Amino acid sequence: MSDRQCVLTKGKDQPYISDEYLLSCCGETCGYGCNGGWMGGAFDFEKTGIVSGGIYGSKNGCQPYSIPPNAYQDYNTPACKRTCIRGWKKSFQDSMYYGSGAYALKSEASAMQDIFENGPITSAFTVYNDFYYYKKGVYFHASGGQIGGHAIRILGWGEEDGNKYWLCANSWNTTFGIKGNHELMT
Repeated sequence: MSDRQCVLTKGKDQPYISDEYLLSCCGETCGYGCNGGWMGGAFDFEKTGIVSGGIYGSKNGCQPYSIPPNAYQDYNTPACKRTCIRGWKKSFQDSMYYGSGAYALKSEASAMQDIFENGPITSAFTVYNDFYYYKKGVYFHASGGQIGGHAIRILGWGEEDGNKYWLCANSWNTTFGIKGNHELMT
């Protein structure tokens, strides 16, 4: 949502939308906070508004992330707060950004066109055990059992050694993969 707002306004508005507000306040519509959920619920929730935020330790946005980056430790989902951090100059309501929901992209070409025109898109894929050990290069499932579904942002696409891939941003911290990103075989 942050990236697409920036593209929509041609860089005039570069918000950081609060991930924590979405995880904490969407409730059962979205799922289980830090322990996973449903993208459809998140897209519906963004229509009701999500406040601005920032990275952990920052004072940017109404509700910056309060959980330190650590890909190897579990944290409880923070309680939903309908207030901004002390010192934030805008009201809670004035810090809201509203999404318009989701739409399906029917082909690889339409996904590429949408990324080019509007910015990153959201998708999901099935995670297998071997994905936890990904470091670099184009990932394709080679071994291990199915773990579950995982939501990602697709930032772009490319080709490496004849393998087409989507360049994806992961939510597991910058210690995962290529500084938090990965290349997923198309």
